[in-house]
Amino acid sequence: MITFTRDQLQSLNRDQLEQRPRRVVRRSIFALGLRRPRRQIAQSSTRTRHHESRSLDIAVADSHFIGSRTESRDPSPVVPGSVHVNKPNVNNQHGLHDALNVGWLNTQSLRNKPTAICETIDDRHLDVLDMTETWHCSSDDVCLRLAAPPDYSVVEAVRKSNPDYGGIAVIYRSCYRCVRVALPVSMTFEALCIRLTDGGESVTLLSIYRPGSSKPPVEFYTELTVVLETLVHQFGPVVVGGDINIHVEKPDDDDAVRFAEVL
Repeated sequence: MITFTRDQLQSLNRDQLEQRPRRVVRRSIFALGLRRPRRQIAQSSTRTRHHESRSLDIAVADSHFIGSRTESRDPSPVVPGSVHVNKPNVNNQHGLHDALNVGWLNTQSLRNKPTAICETIDDRHLDVLDMTETWHCSSDDVCLRLAAPPDYSVVEAVRKSNPDYGGIAVIYRSCYRCVRVALPVSMTFEALCIRLTDGGESVTLLSIYRPGSSKPPVEFYTELTVVLETLVHQFGPVVVGGDINIHVEKPDDDDAVRFAEVL
């Protein structure tokens, strides 16, 4: 059996390496539970401090928790480049501790159907609607405002190379605090990641759109792996959706198999 001293393990610290470990090594480390996302470590420390505080003055701790759903405690750390999108409505009646109702839709142009999208969100009681191929041109595009029901907000990403096509937009209840998460640069797909927080609980949503005009190149899987590993390292579990134009329903499809391996 191979053994390592404490100093030898510390010498392998990723921050001291010029290159990150190979993917197969990183996957083994995660699978064996030898590396925890920073958010889980922070939560564990927070729970320990909270338990100690309750043992000293349980009455004060309980009153602070009940009266501060969106005050100083921040379970959603902001990574460099991330942007706070909105401030939450303190009268939120749709906490993340309940089931979050999320819809995913390829709109193929939001311009000619904002009313239908708005009615769909209302009829299906969606907390979040994640849309790809919105074909919107800017953040103040009128179709985005028309598609969002009252008390909902929008965060979006325009396709940089051709604003008239592609595009991603997420419509969500304004009662949630929303942080737009910075992502590594990707050239083979569009992506938008947000983190919604309410009542001390958070969820990370990653939306991806990859055009189906060509077969996924090798770079697609490499870039997707980097994005997912970055998010998992920062926040833990990630909800992934969108339109990748891969036949994941076919178990014998080479791209479906490779995509499943990445996940």
